[in-house]
Parts: sequence; structure tokens; C-alpha cells
Amino acid sequence: MNNSFPFVVPKLTKENYGHWCLRMKALLGSQEVWEINQMKALEKVRKQDQLALSIIDMGLDEAMFEKVASATRAKDA
Repeated sequence: MNNSFPFVVPKLTKENYGHWCLRMKALLGSQEVWEINQMKALEKVRKQDQLALSIIDMGLDEAMFEKVASATRAKDA
């Protein structure tokens, strides 16, 4: 694998987030790594959601737990 990167990577500044985001999405997509980035972000969100759901469950008495026991996401609990 060649370690050189033949592209100019845009620099993020305080004023250019919207434009920078679009350019980075296009650049990462052209290198077939955008989907990997999205999958890792989704995996992290799922883990955080399960942690939040577990913490919510720990804070409930038996009667309240039964009302939310079928929830699969923290926002549904």
C-alpha cells in the first residue's frame, strides 16, 4: 500500500464547517472509507444507547421496570 496521499485534505476552520463537511464526505467516499466511518459511528451510538438503557433500568423499581422492559432503545424507556 502506498503511504502517500495524492489529495489536498481540506482544513477545518471556525467558519467553514458546512463546506468542509461536504468536501470531506466526497473525499472519504471517493476512497471508499465513508461507509466505514458511518458504520463505526453507528456502532458507537448503539453501544451508548444500550448503556443508557441499562442505567435507566437500574433506576426503576419492579413495577416501573415491567412497563419499560420491552424497550430496546433508551428513548423508548
